[in-house]
This record gives sequence, C-alpha cells and structure tokens, in this order.
Amino acid sequence: LQWQPPIDPQLLVDVSRIYLDVPDPDRLVQFRQRSDANPHDVVAAFVAGTELHHHGHWTASNVYLARTAEAMDRQPRLHLYMAMNELHLGRQPQAEAGIERAFAISDRDPDVYYCRAHVRVGANNASGAVADLQGVNVVSEQ
Repeated sequence: LQWQPPIDPQLLVDVSRIYLDVPDPDRLVQFRQRSDANPHDVVAAFVAGTELHHHGHWTASNVYLARTAEAMDRQPRLHLYMAMNELHLGRQPQAEAGIERAFAISDRDPDVYYCRAHVRVGANNASGAVADLQGVNVVSEQ
C-alpha cells in the first residue's frame, strides 16, 4: 500500500494497533524494507515506527516515524510515540515539546494524558503527573 490522501490517518493508527496485537516476527522486517525502499510510503513507515517503539528501539522508531510527519502531523499518536521515544533517550525538552504537541491536537485521548504524566515525572513535576493521571480517568469515563 502506498499512502493515498483520501485514507484517514486515524485508520492508519487503528491498523497499527491491530498489527501490534497479532505477533508476527517477520512483519517488522517487511515494513522496514518497504519503507527503506520507498521513504514516502507512510503506511510502512508508521507501522515500522510503532513496532520499533514497542520493541524499545527508540532511535530507529523516530527515524521511521519522522518519515510520516507531513502526512500525520495532525495525528496525536505520531507525536505521542516520538515524545516517548525522546523520553526514553533522555531528551527531556524534546519529549516535553512532543507530548504538548500531541495534547494540543487531542485532549480527549487517555493515552496522551498517561504519556504526558510520564514525561512530567521525568521533569520532576509530580503534581502535573498526578493531574494527568486523574485526567486519564476523567477522559476514560466519558
């Protein structure tokens, strides 16, 4: 699949979640190869980036996710994944900027609150982290 503008970026996020739930050791290799062969293949880059994130390969994840930045800029999950990668890499300012971008796009996603709590803990902002964890509960109940 090649990215086609009529495809909803949220659909891509949902598809990547399904992929993460179905173990397939060859999938990551296949999507990385597809993205490397065609860096404009947003589907391959996003799936590879999210899988790399979930396997703890933070730097490589950001490389693939960055390929989707133009097409996925208004998708909070892109910024959430990249922010958490930055946090794991010890780059607190970049993590804070990324998670705030995700939050600005959508303050209705419980995962954005949850991840922002982690970023705030990294900044020694315990009260902000607690407020975000409470936000997870409020948004989840709606």
